Amino acid sequence: MTKITRNTMGKLRMTRSSDRAVGLFLSLSVSFVSSRAVERRLLSVGESSLRVGSLPKSNNGEGTFTRQQQQQQTKQIKNSVMCRLALIGLALACALVAAFAAAQDGGVWKVKFDVQYLDGKEGEDGNGSFVMEVHDAWAPLGAARWKEMVQSPTFFKDIRFFRAVRGFVLQAGIAADPQEAAQWRSKVLTDDPVVHSNKRGTVTFATSGANSRTTQFFINLADRNTFLDGMGFSPFGVIDAENMKVVDRFYFGFAEKPNQGLIQSQGAAYLGREFPQLTRIVNAQIIE
Repeated sequence: MTKITRNTMGKLRMTRSSDRAVGLFLSLSVSFVSSRAVERRLLSVGESSLRVGSLPKSNNGEGTFTRQQQQQQTKQIKNSVMCRLALIGLALACALVAAFAAAQDGGVWKVKFDVQYLDGKEGEDGNGSFVMEVHDAWAPLGAARWKEMVQSPTFFKDIRFFRAVRGFVLQAGIAADPQEAAQWRSKVLTDDPVVHSNKRGTVTFATSGANSRTTQFFINLADRNTFLDGMGFSPFGVIDAENMKVVDRFYFGFAEKPNQGLIQSQGAAYLGREFPQLTRIVNAQIIE
């Protein structure tokens, strides 16, 4: 049975931002190579035009530019070329740094959830929505599983928060249909290293031990949940303060009464019959 307790339980692909940075880097690289070829040609032409034997005559037609004048003008052309190449090189360096930073951050994307029974109320008064931000780099395997769940046509159609402990967690993640729940339950994930702390608003997969994550997840309701960091719970997303105002309206009246075994075997039918006021997700979609 997948459950966490307060006391006893102790590179994916880059997203649009990194793609844009890499694209800029490659574009500037081509510009740099092209510019160097052009500048070399210009420099060559400039130098050849300043050779003593082919220098233009002065206004009075007497004599030509002196070698000192030739060298000075050549130096000016070279300085202009080097200045331009330095600016292009600086732009390349900036683009490379941006691309590297984007790759390190990984993908960041958002999911919007539509919910019902806020405050345990049925109808319009109980409807609402919230947005969470997923960070691939925090927990790559967990983030990939979350995307798989969101892109499923049925999983988030009736996901009920069967465990609601004020000041601790809100837990959900068992599919409404027992057959679908059984299929997901067999898709076990290897653990991700914990790189982000379990503070208020973070979203984390629940476990029943090492390498046992499936689809059950919880929303941390307090900063003091950082004690979960040392137990292998790796957050993969976060809900900001504004959206947590909606989460704080989830129904807490049943606390930990629902039986997870019966939820697995009977699904939403059991929860609807015994705990009808539970807040539930009825739709999920990636918005950016």
